[in-house]
Amino acid sequence: MNTQTRNDLICFGLLIVALIIVRYVIVLGPETSMLQSQRSLFSWQAIGIIGLAGLAGVLMLNQTGLRKLWDTGVGTGRKTILPFAAGLLLGAIQSTYDFFTGAGDKIAASMGLEGMHIDFPFSIPIYTGGAIIVSTMYYLVPISLVVFLLSTKILKGKAEGTVFWTVGILIAVFEPLTNPGISVIRDVGLVALPLSLSVLVFNLAAIYSIRKFGFVAAIFLRLGHYAVWHVIYPFF
Repeated sequence: MNTQTRNDLICFGLLIVALIIVRYVIVLGPETSMLQSQRSLFSWQAIGIIGLAGLAGVLMLNQTGLRKLWDTGVGTGRKTILPFAAGLLLGAIQSTYDFFTGAGDKIAASMGLEGMHIDFPFSIPIYTGGAIIVSTMYYLVPISLVVFLLSTKILKGKAEGTVFWTVGILIAVFEPLTNPGISVIRDVGLVALPLSLSVLVFNLAAIYSIRKFGFVAAIFLRLGHYAVWHVIYPFF
C-alpha cells in the first residue's frame, strides 16, 4: 500500500468517526421531532452502508489518475481553507437572496415542512455529518466508480477528463432537479428558481474543487456553505 492510499484511508476513517460522533450527539439529544427525523440518517445501518461504499470509492479512486481524497500533491490550505471560504461566499449569496424574498419558507411550506433549517445547536453536528454523507454518496462513490470502470479499465486510462466532467455535470444537475425538485418552481413560482440555480452553481463548484484539489475539498466547500445557510442565517 502506497503512502497516498494509506493517507486516504486514514482520512476516510476519520470522516466515519465523525459520523459516529454525530450519531451519539443525536441519540443522546432530546426527544424532539426534529432529531427523531434525523436519527435514521445516522443509524448504524446507514453509517455501515456509507462506510463500505465510501471505502470502495477510495480504493477505486486510487486506481485512477484523478486527485485523491486527501491528495498529497495539494497544499492543506488549498484543499481545506480555500474551498471552505468559497462555500461561505456561496452560502452568503444564497442567504441574502432568501432574506429579501422568503423563497426558502415558501418552498418549505409547499413541501409541508416547518422550515428549511434544523434548530441550533444541533444544526452544527447534523449539517457537519450531512456534508460528509452527501459528499461521499453524491461525489466520491459515483465519480470514482464511473471513472475507474470506464476510463481506467475499459479505455485503459484514456479520456479521463472527459469521463470525469461528464459524470460530474450529470451529478451537479441531479440535486437541483430532485431536492426539492424542479416541480417546486411550479408550486411556488419563479421566486424559487434562483435557489435551484444556486444549488446547481454550488455543485459545479464542488466538481471543479474535486478536479483541482481532491475530494476532501468538496466536503469543506459544503461545510462552508452549510455554516452560513443552515447555521448562521437562521438567526436573522
